[in-house]
Amino acid sequence: QASALGAHREAASLYRICLSFAHHLPAETQAEFFEDLSFENYLIDNLEEALRAREQATLIWERLGHDQRAGDCNRWLSRLYWTLGNKKEAEKYADRAIEILMNQPPGTELAMAYSNKSQLHMLAFEEEPSVEWGNRAIELAEKLGATEIFVHALTNVGSVESLQDFEGGHAKIERALKIAREKEMHDH
Repeated sequence: QASALGAHREAASLYRICLSFAHHLPAETQAEFFEDLSFENYLIDNLEEALRAREQATLIWERLGHDQRAGDCNRWLSRLYWTLGNKKEAEKYADRAIEILMNQPPGTELAMAYSNKSQLHMLAFEEEPSVEWGNRAIELAEKLGATEIFVHALTNVGSVESLQDFEGGHAKIERALKIAREKEMHDH
């Protein structure tokens, strides 16, 4: 509830409390709490704690053999490492996420992994691969009805396209922003 209301510091604090008593809970529940703690810390720019929590979630999912969840956590590790300024680790975890998720039925996790790869290229001003990965993400997100992933990928593609075609790229960014505001997507 705290997270839904935008009280992300409070949510992070509550997840820390939950995890301090979680040793008796099923491993899946613990992993979910670590994921949620990671996300809340990401939103409040507490990146080191976000990284540690995501690493814990990844270890649990890998141990349990939940490849889709482990793949998604690897994608998150990529994003966190990039935000912390470690491009090499970000790229490693992005590739690892895609590798894991390509062996699963195509789902939202794979679409977001594609968008993450697009974002890494966009942030490095690598236009062609950013658009390529972004369009893969957009296509899969549209098939799945995954609006948040569509918004993320459209922002990546629009950002990089605006370097060559400002009006066209800017229109994509504006469309993504409009959807994000309408859907109250705090991260986007």
